[in-house]
Amino acid sequence: MQKKVSVIVPVYNSEKYLVNCLTYLVNQTLEDIEIICVDDCSTDESVDILKDCLSQFPDKVRVIQHKKNLGPGGARNTGIKVARGEYIGFVDSDDQVDVSMYEKLYAKAKEDDYDIVECAFHNQKTGNNLIVINSGLTGVLDKEKRCGIIDEVG
Repeated sequence: MQKKVSVIVPVYNSEKYLVNCLTYLVNQTLEDIEIICVDDCSTDESVDILKDCLSQFPDKVRVIQHKKNLGPGGARNTGIKVARGEYIGFVDSDDQVDVSMYEKLYAKAKEDDYDIVECAFHNQKTGNNLIVINSGLTGVLDKEKRCGIIDEVG
């Protein structure tokens, strides 16, 4: 069954942050969401945390365990292969996301028929915004806008 959004979370030795990350994800205001956690051969208690979350939220959470460490990109690719969402989101296992983030991003994508929507990142420790895309970079992605995104990120 297709979901509105599939959120892919690569997990590797994240026991210190994982409960916090998953708490924000399972409490998203967007109801029709799946959270795909890909354990990339963790050696800490991350797998136990994932299994506990799966048992509490079997309708929202999926857990995939790699047999070989493939790194965060490999874990994201594994998640993409099994995702059932109309849109795909990525969250690192040490991130916190606002509980309304995916509802807002999904609404914006649908409202303007976007293929991609993005939001800023905020570092709580430093108080800095890490990525802010200016409003002039909306609409059809062409070469000029792609360069503008790269300049903003770089």
